Amino acid sequence: MRVGFNIQPKRRDILALIEALVTLNRLHLRQRRNIPHLYRSGIRYEREDIGPDGRRREEWRQIPELLRLGEGDCEDLVAYHVAWLREREGIRAIPWLTKRGSTYHVLVRYPDGRIQDPSKDLGMGQAR
Repeated sequence: MRVGFNIQPKRRDILALIEALVTLNRLHLRQRRNIPHLYRSGIRYEREDIGPDGRRREEWRQIPELLRLGEGDCEDLVAYHVAWLREREGIRAIPWLTKRGSTYHVLVRYPDGRIQDPSKDLGMGQAR
């Protein structure tokens, strides 16, 4: 099933949708114990394609689709990792949103304030 949202890019709305994706991923992790940790899954960062209208497409993917495709962008990777941290390790990490100009980027924030960037860790900015 695909669900579409037309939202104004406000921080609170984006974070609410990422939390929804985290929740769906947590449910998936509860149902299947054999899901690998994000960093051992083989998934790489990949920026989404430009659509026919000339705009970047935003498809938010759950764990099964990420594993099938082997790639995802920042919100996909963070939602996977935060779900894993909460569900499997008991760490109360949260998605953390940054903005540069009109571009948002999603990171992981740990309870102690540390920030982790799964996109960078998994290939963002590296030659393919």
